[in-house]
Amino acid sequence: MESSWLANTLILVLLVTAEPAVLHFSVIVSSSGDFNSSGSVPAIDLALEMLRKQSVFPEGYSFAYTMQDSGCDQVESLNAFLSEVLYSNVTKVGLIGSGCSVATEPVGFINNNWNIPLISPEPLEPQPSNTRSNLFQLFPSGDNFVPAFMTLITQFGWKRVFVITQDENLFISVSRSLNQGLLQSSIVWMENRISRTANLSSIQNLFGIDDFRIFYLNMYSNLARNVLCEASKRGLTYPRYAWITNGDYIDGWWKGSGTGGGCPDDAVANVLDRALAIQLHPEAPLNHTTDVGLTTEQLFSEYKAALSQYRYTYVSALTYDAVWTLALALNTSMHLIMTGNESGCESESGSLEAWENFTYSNSKMGCILKKTLQQIKFYGVSGPVEFNPDGTRVYNMVTIVQYKKGPTGVSAENIGCIAGGNLSYSIGQNILTVYPIIVPPDGTTINITNGFNIWITAVYYLWSSIGVLVSVAFGIFNFVFRARKVIRLTSPNLNYYLIAGVLITFLATYARLYPDITEHYVTIRCSLQGWLNSIGYSLAFGTILAKMFRVYYIFNNPSPTKKVTHTKKVTHTHIHTCNAYTHITSHYYYPDPVRHLPNADGARCCWDMPDSADNWRSSPGLQTCCVIAS
Repeated sequence: MESSWLANTLILVLLVTAEPAVLHFSVIVSSSGDFNSSGSVPAIDLALEMLRKQSVFPEGYSFAYTMQDSGCDQVESLNAFLSEVLYSNVTKVGLIGSGCSVATEPVGFINNNWNIPLISPEPLEPQPSNTRSNLFQLFPSGDNFVPAFMTLITQFGWKRVFVITQDENLFISVSRSLNQGLLQSSIVWMENRISRTANLSSIQNLFGIDDFRIFYLNMYSNLARNVLCEASKRGLTYPRYAWITNGDYIDGWWKGSGTGGGCPDDAVANVLDRALAIQLHPEAPLNHTTDVGLTTEQLFSEYKAALSQYRYTYVSALTYDAVWTLALALNTSMHLIMTGNESGCESESGSLEAWENFTYSNSKMGCILKKTLQQIKFYGVSGPVEFNPDGTRVYNMVTIVQYKKGPTGVSAENIGCIAGGNLSYSIGQNILTVYPIIVPPDGTTINITNGFNIWITAVYYLWSSIGVLVSVAFGIFNFVFRARKVIRLTSPNLNYYLIAGVLITFLATYARLYPDITEHYVTIRCSLQGWLNSIGYSLAFGTILAKMFRVYYIFNNPSPTKKVTHTKKVTHTHIHTCNAYTHITSHYYYPDPVRHLPNADGARCCWDMPDSADNWRSSPGLQTCCVIAS
């Protein structure tokens, strides 16, 4: 006990009397590749400046960093990390990075061998905790995505989804998790994968499935723009189609050209209009008081002013908090070391030292810092920062954003958030403001069946057949005796229109009840029924009105010349009136997915008939239905 007390006292004296030093950490960003995180550098500088102002470290200590570029590439990222820990004469106490998921994965597997933590502000592929024993994610876990996605599509009643996935581990892992969630919810889905270097022909081949209407782009923004460009050429826009993207793209990501065939921004904006985005990264209220010296609003104000040669990135706030996370953990660990508190790391090799004397072989110091990070808790510019035992951030709220095209371009609007499996709309938002015309259909086939008793059907056929025969008989009679005075007085020409109208109306019954074999004729008959009813009605009742007006005109204009002339005028006027009426009313019968079939796209009629004589006897009836591809 005495030796332990003396050792702790000696450490305390050394720490107090040691000359203050600079604590170095490494930052690995990606300034090229699929994900550009180099815009987070100004946020790091702002964090260091605020740490100095807040005097987080003991007097005389300072915090500094060196920077490497991973190029969003695994090999380059490993080279950058190894150059920092093997080929540098400055020992690093921590690492922030490594620019993107694909670059962070290999570093996250080996950094613990050097007893330094890796704090990542970028989205990462979910992994078992034992494979990343010293990695801490400020970007919330991707495990939050699938429940949010399922809540979103359930909210709008979608049952079919087409997923386009970039061929990279981050997105493939999301796809696997999504597969399980969709299957459990009995939602039909199909997936096409696309390479990060996909050419135009590869993108064109993505859209071979015509009956899907809901698309999810599981990819980085530069590839997403190229896919939307091809979609614009195919007219896959609202209200017939809906698009879902990741909400973690930078502002204006849809602008510019790529392998999408030189597509103009306006064409991409047409597809993006009313698209939804699932945003996983947290955002604190703009004016909320934080523990890191700045509010979110103040950070972004100073950050944007300091951007200059860098491009804005949404991980800037997360990177700012990452610097503070490492600094606060180091500060706490200093107090633990000064008091000789090994914090559960007694079995680790190494000794308690001042952090400026830290070496990569000192497992005890690394263990203390790791356990301190596991217990860190503060309110940053990205919201409350706290970690689960596996190093993922404690955060389960997902923001839903919608893109809307306006006179000045495309804007992103927060429409609500998802937490606990529920979508809560923002103030002033609801399903009608999100989709004002119609909720886009998902392509699901809906069968609406109406049954007809066989005897009622037979009566309809018999009555219509009699009507057709009587109409034909009257037509023959009118033609044969058209020279007779009694026929001439009734205007034989108008009689033809009247008889034709009645005949067509009776024929419409056959179009309604006649069974078809092929889908092509089924679709024709579905529209033909409405056309025949409209034409027959307008001809028959239009003729009756014309005859009434003719009688009125005869009795009020006794001149024979005027009678003949006006009869022609009445006939011509009747023809034009019936034509206009038919043209207007027939639109009602034409399948229109937007105006007349809510949440449906296209319609066709079909039959469900018994396939044998036995079935006819056991089920004496016919069934007609309307199949709607919604």
